[in-house]
Amino acid sequence: MKQWYTKLVEIKRKYHALQSGNIEDALISPKIKGIIAYNRWDGKEGITVVVNVNDEPVNCRLRTRFKGERVEVYDVSSGEKFEGDPENLEVEVPAYTPRILVEERPVEVEIRKPKEKFLYIFDREILPFFNTIIIGKVTIGVDASDEDGIERVEFYVDDVLKYTDYDEPYLWHWDEFAMGWHEIKVVAYDNSGKEGEDKINVMIFNW
Repeated sequence: MKQWYTKLVEIKRKYHALQSGNIEDALISPKIKGIIAYNRWDGKEGITVVVNVNDEPVNCRLRTRFKGERVEVYDVSSGEKFEGDPENLEVEVPAYTPRILVEERPVEVEIRKPKEKFLYIFDREILPFFNTIIIGKVTIGVDASDEDGIERVEFYVDDVLKYTDYDEPYLWHWDEFAMGWHEIKVVAYDNSGKEGEDKINVMIFNW
């Protein structure tokens, strides 16, 4: 019980919408005892909370404040994901359980080196070019951030995993035989399992 209470306190601190004064009923159905559902929001985010104090699971339909024809949301207390119409979102709530639903946000990740349409010679940025051209070895540099913290960043060439970095700065020194066009892709994972990716096509001559 103490662990659960501590987690709820952490969630409330993390999501400012839970601290705002804005609140409205979110429950469409079922209108039965033991089910409470409401929306909380501020200028930046919205959150839907649904609580089941019955002794069996209940399928609830909720009218949320999430935007779009279809949304993907996740329960920050369990990590489970739900997808559907934000104005008629179906969510199963286990017995004696709250769900705290937030909109799924991808991890922010960007390849900052090499830059698109620049020439690089032996790891040095030379000048803007008509394509991204690399001569010799190059260091792949990545910026990654997320409110849950970054767990790791994976570096791929043509969908083949080459390196995994667990600490900032996120870098990989690409120094192996490579000729012609290749795709560099990076995938960043946060501490809750979400991910984001970025990619760039480059022409490289390294022998």
